[in-house]
Amino acid sequence: MVNTKKKMLFTLEKKLFLEANKIIKSHPYLVVIAMHEYSRNLYDEDPHIPYKQKNHVTRLIKVMQNLIEFLTSSKELGSYFNDFDKSDLISDPKIKSGQVYGKFWKELTEEENLRTIKLIKNRFKSFKKIRFNSYFKNKNILDAGCGGGRFSYALSGLGPKKVTGIDFGVDGLKLARQKFKAKNLEFKQANVLDIPFKDNTFDFVLSNGVIHHTEDFEKGLHEVIRVCKPGGDIYLYLYGKGGLFWSSRHKMNKMMKMIPQDFTKKVLDNIGMPTNRWIFQDNWYVPIERHCTYEEVERICKKLKVSNIEVSKSGMPTDLHILKDKYPYSEDIWGNGEVRLLITK
Repeated sequence: MVNTKKKMLFTLEKKLFLEANKIIKSHPYLVVIAMHEYSRNLYDEDPHIPYKQKNHVTRLIKVMQNLIEFLTSSKELGSYFNDFDKSDLISDPKIKSGQVYGKFWKELTEEENLRTIKLIKNRFKSFKKIRFNSYFKNKNILDAGCGGGRFSYALSGLGPKKVTGIDFGVDGLKLARQKFKAKNLEFKQANVLDIPFKDNTFDFVLSNGVIHHTEDFEKGLHEVIRVCKPGGDIYLYLYGKGGLFWSSRHKMNKMMKMIPQDFTKKVLDNIGMPTNRWIFQDNWYVPIERHCTYEEVERICKKLKVSNIEVSKSGMPTDLHILKDKYPYSEDIWGNGEVRLLITK
């Protein structure tokens, strides 16, 4: 990317959050609308509202300019708000994460839950070891941080001996037990930082978007590797680092907590956002969100003496890890994308 455009993007980002913070107490509903619009435009594609401007950099510059003008002019509008009661916004991070995600999982449709098998196939198909007609057969599988259980359930239908889903959040586990039932499927409450199984118990471990929300990132990696058998595999998905995307997520994660989650959800419901589109809100309300590089994760994994690490090269259109080399400006927008790995112990 030409340096002047890159500088313009980050200058506009700084001004956008400055203006949003100025009115977040008096006009919180307008900040929700503005952050929704900005967040969706940070992705390469929007399956719900197609982009008219296809050039990502040009579109982001225009979007931010429009939103800055929108937020600046909003200061002249009257408002009934002067701030929210913050008493419900502070909690133990482990409990809070479960509460945040529990509200999203509750609204996932049956169609969305069934689509999880497609997600797994798309994200795993570049891994040399995994062939779906045979790989999961008779395996003992752990879903470490199963949430509402949809990935556990999808894996249970691929022929394993048993799938165990663990999560600390009681809201997600309650939904999982209600929605997903199979003879080879079990859900347990447990902390991924202290997995209640012996070393070398599982043939395959899934940790999908979990460890970056814990209080001890390295301990989380140690635990999912510890419980995997030698020669077994761990699928790991973690948030990436760098670029405008992750810089903005960091700022939103700090700022949006000034608005209660239930209020934000009502605003998004009223503008017609599909209930399964909670990709923005999890960033806004989860208490811990750590960003990392491939190099950081590989360094920890090698210290734990894993035998192989394979980087995913396939996924869904909105998965950032497949955008790394798509455009000349990819790194400036998405940094290193996302960390999706198959680790062999």
